[in-house]
Amino acid sequence: MIRTIIVDDDYLVRMFLLAVTDWEKEGFEIVDNVQDGEQALEIIERLRPELVITDISMPVMDGISLIKEIKKRDFFCKIIVLSCHDDFDYVKEALKEGADDYILKNSFNKKNIDSILENLRSKVEEGRQEIREKAKLLHLADLGSNELKKKFLINVINNKYNYEQLKGKSANNDIRISLLKTAVIEIKILLTYKPNDKSDQQKQAEIFNDLIGMSKNIIDTKYKYEIIATKDFNYTIIIDAVSISSHEVLNEIATKIHIFIEEHYKLKSVIGVSDICIGKDSLKNAFSHAQKAIERSFYNENEIFYHELKSIIYKEKCYTRFYDDIKKLLITVDIEEILKKSKEQIDYFEREHINPQIVIEWLKKMDDILKVARENQIYEHITSIEQVKSMVDDYREHINYYPNISVKITNIIVAKAIQHINNNYDKTISLTSVADYLQVNSTYLSRLFKQETKMNFTDYLAIVRIDNAKSLLSSTDKKIKDIAKLCGFYDYRYFCKIFKKIVGRNPMSYRKFNN
Repeated sequence: MIRTIIVDDDYLVRMFLLAVTDWEKEGFEIVDNVQDGEQALEIIERLRPELVITDISMPVMDGISLIKEIKKRDFFCKIIVLSCHDDFDYVKEALKEGADDYILKNSFNKKNIDSILENLRSKVEEGRQEIREKAKLLHLADLGSNELKKKFLINVINNKYNYEQLKGKSANNDIRISLLKTAVIEIKILLTYKPNDKSDQQKQAEIFNDLIGMSKNIIDTKYKYEIIATKDFNYTIIIDAVSISSHEVLNEIATKIHIFIEEHYKLKSVIGVSDICIGKDSLKNAFSHAQKAIERSFYNENEIFYHELKSIIYKEKCYTRFYDDIKKLLITVDIEEILKKSKEQIDYFEREHINPQIVIEWLKKMDDILKVARENQIYEHITSIEQVKSMVDDYREHINYYPNISVKITNIIVAKAIQHINNNYDKTISLTSVADYLQVNSTYLSRLFKQETKMNFTDYLAIVRIDNAKSLLSSTDKKIKDIAKLCGFYDYRYFCKIFKKIVGRNPMSYRKFNN
């Protein structure tokens, strides 16, 4: 779709143009309609339409001035001017300034407009291709420069240079900022997949070049800055803050970038904004602030986040508290208590905005305790607290497979036996070995176990093993024979027999059904 804006101070003309043809069917999306050139210019800067249909005579800013500004700012868009017979001299001037075509208002009809749109469509596509080629060339040209700057700035962040070295290397690497008073804006584009192909690389380059172009309009006239692409769809703007007196300046820049990415690319993003930092470690501190701020997106996506020391910085004492809570869960055999404690912990994470990596480590520990099998890739793709909540909610279904937690266990010996089974089901264990571990008589343990769980020891052990096999079959692509061994079955035929007895279908059928 070709993004289009209509500009005319006559409301009826704008409404007629909107209704005269089926814009979507013709391949055009009307993103806005406004009454003067000044309003149009603000929309063009924000939404980057590819077609501007504008009147010539308008208050505030007329069509000729609008065309001049569009060309001056190097916006890519085709321009159609609307005219009456008595202002044809203005039409000639508009065409001279860079307009692509014109429409006489007294000849407004679907046929004429569709004909002009058809002609413009091919020109827009040619322009798009030209921009793509230009972006490729710019990307290749900028790649070397960007990599050198990135390497240098990362070395600054890591304290690789003293101040004297810093001054010399800044000049050698064409760094325009002083690095003694800086602020950092970190931009992270949110994707629902892992980027890996050529089209993704082109999209990254396109966004990077657009950010460079947009930054010139937002920042360049007042402040010096550097912008680098740090990794997949992540970009860092480092601003020389010598002349910045208020954090509002950073807020304005971040807000414009956020709106631009969302409206122009239809992509969600999170932006971390640092404090203004002073001294030879200013870049290192500002970068750290922005990184910590952006971590808060884990709790609230698609926003701009600011560095707030108290709510972001994680204190080591927290981990000890998490670990103690988790250890308590090891001997908890009441499903409601486990879920309650888990949700209380998540509420704490969310309330205090704990570092997402700590939260993911906590989830891994919980999964390990409850023997929930997940591929490492699943943890790597966790980007929000809502995903963690969903995974914890899954514990109820998972835990219900465990007979020890389906009913409340009151006997400490049976509780310890169950804990030992859950932690060692993948090994060769038996009623006798567990009784020896607990230093009790095996007959006594068998009787207690049946009394508490309403099933015998062997059945319980089989259910625990099969439940873990089900998790591995659903969440991994491991061979079924390997899964059997990982779950304590060293006889493959016996594993298949027990699996079908408990689940009602064989392992291969179960995997196909669940995938």
